[in-house]
Amino acid sequence: MDKENFRFYIKTRTALDMPAKIIHNELYSVYRNQAPSFRTVKRWNKWFREGREEIEDEARPGRSITETTNENIEHIFYTKVLLIEILLLC
Repeated sequence: MDKENFRFYIKTRTALDMPAKIIHNELYSVYRNQAPSFRTVKRWNKWFREGREEIEDEARPGRSITETTNENIEHIFYTKVLLIEILLLC
């Protein structure tokens, strides 16, 4: 299950007035180590109680995520080919 699905579950259980500890225990009993930490559940539970509606991450300042393009893929491919040729010549 992805982050947004976990958050939707936390949001729904929070709307039903469930405390963070119970929500975390439920998630852990099903997903074990894939479940979000208690700290994460507690933080999202708090935000939803304060009125947050969105389950998506907020935009963060800084470097943007690297984009995968055909140009990037070709560049990596030819770089690998060049490195292999260099290694074979040594």
